[in-house]
Amino acid sequence: MAGDAPEDSVYGLASAKRMRRLFGVLVKDADTEAREPAAVSPVFLLGFPRSGTTLLDQILSSHSRIVVLEEKHTLQDILNEYAVSDAGLAEFAGCDGATLQHYRERYWARVAEFMPGRPPDKLFVDKLPLNTLLLPLIRRLFPQARYLFAVRDPRDVVLSCFMQSFEPNEAMRHFFTLESTARYYTAVMDVGLRALQVFPQCIHRLRYEDLVEDTQAEAKRLLAFLGLHWEPLVLEFHKTARQRHINTPSYHQVAQPIYQTSRQRWRTYASYLQPVTADLRPFIEYFGYT
Repeated sequence: MAGDAPEDSVYGLASAKRMRRLFGVLVKDADTEAREPAAVSPVFLLGFPRSGTTLLDQILSSHSRIVVLEEKHTLQDILNEYAVSDAGLAEFAGCDGATLQHYRERYWARVAEFMPGRPPDKLFVDKLPLNTLLLPLIRRLFPQARYLFAVRDPRDVVLSCFMQSFEPNEAMRHFFTLESTARYYTAVMDVGLRALQVFPQCIHRLRYEDLVEDTQAEAKRLLAFLGLHWEPLVLEFHKTARQRHINTPSYHQVAQPIYQTSRQRWRTYASYLQPVTADLRPFIEYFGYT
């Protein structure tokens, strides 16, 4: 059907289901592999589109000890080689330490291409929300990595993705109907839930609603997780946003101070969301939105 996303693409629906199905195989030996020191491993900012990741990006980018790379495909070398089939993922799960190190070096080479002159003494945050579906692959590659996991009421997320005018690509093509949006959300976030259950100590979960309700408290918790000191300038993220090129639909929201009008917007459209609410229910309950 015209407009359908390619099912076998890296960020397609089938890929998300494949990652969930092979999750245990991919992360089984992650903690025993050769690894980079924790201090130089990336931090991954994940979640789902329209979950508050751009707001978190601007808060983090306002800290003097953090640098954020916004929505670049830093994992493309591994994805091209392994991610489009069960057999490929099984092969990646069996890679030896030398092969993993090769792909770590390729990762950092891509980071250097996207961010030449990156300050080496700053904490590096790789922000791409839909890398959530790649969590088992990332865990295998970077066992010491930490994750910032943004969540928002799933009903607001699905509604916002459906209503937003995204540039079509292999992921955003899932957002043409509420039903396909909800299907994609559940497939991707099912991988995220599995990660929260398997290695929760590496993941800082942050709810959008809590962030806009008490930005300072949530920002302090976030920085504490990252081992960084508090800086009041993180509360002036909207000034940071005006000085950066932000390549997401959230630019106009994050270029102004915190507002709360996007909370529980789904209630206005509750009758339209009714056909997909049952599919979203496990996530609504798990993230505490009952």
